Amino acid sequence: MIEQSVQWRKELGAADSLSRPLDRAKRELMAKHFLSYYAGYDKKGNLVYVEHTAAVQFELLQQNLTLDELIHAHVQLQEYQQLVCALTQYDPY
Repeated sequence: MIEQSVQWRKELGAADSLSRPLDRAKRELMAKHFLSYYAGYDKKGNLVYVEHTAAVQFELLQQNLTLDELIHAHVQLQEYQQLVCALTQYDPY
């Protein structure tokens, strides 16, 4: 299963997805209608990511973005979490 995941990441270009942003209008649409945020860290220092999937207006997003663009935006969000947020120094104080 890990090998399939690694292959999928390669095919998708996940490793360099942050260097290929969506255009500004589409990024703003995702930010407004794909409700998710980083809530901070738990007691063990793990990054807490919240995604309010039930409130996402998928119909609106599908009218303005292709499925590939939606997937790319979500992968970018996860890559950002891993490369930027999760690698920052956790300091509970």
